Amino acid sequence: MRHALPNPYPQRPPKRYKTALLTWVGVFPTITTLLYILSPPLASLPLVLRTFVLSVIMVPLLAYVVMPPLNRWARPWLFPKRHFHDGW
Repeated sequence: MRHALPNPYPQRPPKRYKTALLTWVGVFPTITTLLYILSPPLASLPLVLRTFVLSVIMVPLLAYVVMPPLNRWARPWLFPKRHFHDGW
């Protein structure tokens, strides 16, 4: 069994505003598309039930389909390369 050495330069989490903006970029088109597709068939349901159905579809869609490629695409912006000065 191999053990990895700890990273001497741990990666900091992205700035909160970047995470919020990227989440919005994923959520807005997803919810707009789902509302466009699902509004007619769900129109007769009460608001709480429509919201429940929409969220049950949207959350896994975001977690497994939308956000992973979006995070990969935005990685350079989320985690800009830091230059370390080692004293030389």
